[in-house]
Amino acid sequence: MINFFEWNEISPNDSMGPNMISLENRLKKRINALVAIIKNIEKNQTKPTNAMLELLFQENKNETQFTDDKLMFEQHDLISENEELEYYRNQYEDIRVQYHKVKNHLENILDKVSYVKGNFGSGYLKLQMSQQDFENLKKSLNHVHHDNKTKDGR
Repeated sequence: MINFFEWNEISPNDSMGPNMISLENRLKKRINALVAIIKNIEKNQTKPTNAMLELLFQENKNETQFTDDKLMFEQHDLISENEELEYYRNQYEDIRVQYHKVKNHLENILDKVSYVKGNFGSGYLKLQMSQQDFENLKKSLNHVHHDNKTKDGR
């Protein structure tokens, strides 16, 4: 207990008036510094962000309003629930077959890949496949574009 008084330079015989006033002043300075930091954050971060969000969510008054009579939709033939269900079953089966084909191709490729440890750096993966096998694989995957050109020749 004596160490507390010595360390804080407080005498048990003296009144706490001057020491408490200086402590109170230090606390007020710290609180004022915290208030200044919070005001700065509000001014530089919160208010601009709030203004941007308000602009985003504000309704544009110049935007044209679409009514139902302006929108023209195609008339579709009504189909029964069973026909619709059959359509989606067929689509599911087609996609499932495609998935299994791609999975088999990937498994075949992974079987032909081996890891080669590098002499001077990190290792690498080596595909042990002939060029003809690689070309056949590319042809079998007709949904993949193999050249860097698009349809318009760029």
